[in-house]
Amino acid sequence: MVFSGLILMVIGLSVRFGVGGGTAHWSGLITAAAGLLLVVAGLLRARRRRNRARLGLTDDVGPDYRTNRGKIFTMVIVVLYLFSPIDLAVLEFLLPVGVVGDTAALSWLVVTTGGELTRHRRARRLRRELTRPR
Repeated sequence: MVFSGLILMVIGLSVRFGVGGGTAHWSGLITAAAGLLLVVAGLLRARRRRNRARLGLTDDVGPDYRTNRGKIFTMVIVVLYLFSPIDLAVLEFLLPVGVVGDTAALSWLVVTTGGELTRHRRARRLRRELTRPR
């Protein structure tokens, strides 16, 4: 979440100061503000996780963890959106909208994939520990 926010802030500020005009000015400021909100939310979430871990409250997944179908479907839609010719032909001409949309979709995909890989590794490790002979 923090990484996505930083990317949005950089894009928003580069649009704000790099592109002239009234619409680019406001869209850049709005994008930078949204990025700042994501950074703050990510830092607060990380702090809450550290506090929960310190208290011994972990959010371990079970040994039979599976990614739900809705998340997989959304990931496929995001990949199709990123590589679709409609996106390349239409939205890239609207510079701030196209770049921000692509960056947000790619950031979400990277963060979600990383989270799912972490959950699957935890579940696999837990399965090994449960099936290990004692």
